[in-house]
Amino acid sequence: MVTRLLPALSILLIACVLPLAEAAAQDERPLSVRRAMAKAEESMKTAQASASRQCGADFAFAFDWQGFTNDDLKEKRAASYCEAAFSALRQVCYDDLGSQAVRARVESLVCGFSENRLVSLEEGILRFDLNFTDSNNQDFVRSFLEDAL
Repeated sequence: MVTRLLPALSILLIACVLPLAEAAAQDERPLSVRRAMAKAEESMKTAQASASRQCGADFAFAFDWQGFTNDDLKEKRAASYCEAAFSALRQVCYDDLGSQAVRARVESLVCGFSENRLVSLEEGILRFDLNFTDSNNQDFVRSFLEDAL
């Protein structure tokens, strides 16, 4: 029973705590950066809805803004990099077997920044830490998912 609640508690943490921490961090950033962050979050809604529809799931999504610099957020499109993870989910869900595997193991996506591109799946949370130098993020995440699911 407790192990069944862990993924739900993880989603609750993402849905409640991370946005509170992010709101505090956002308030300290310049208006131009806060606007870029809001635009990125809005942009992700389409990718989130498309992946949810393809996989027959209702994925939660959050940015982990802490690793992103103000310059990165103003000059680069973080959402276009993060969208690659939702595109990878859609690719995995091209058939019933993939959709079932994703629905069984993936409940949410968190996108952050790291000097070294990383992807992990723990307790229902698919975490993708991008960097702005590596390419083929969609293939990177898809390959990970194909091996992890």
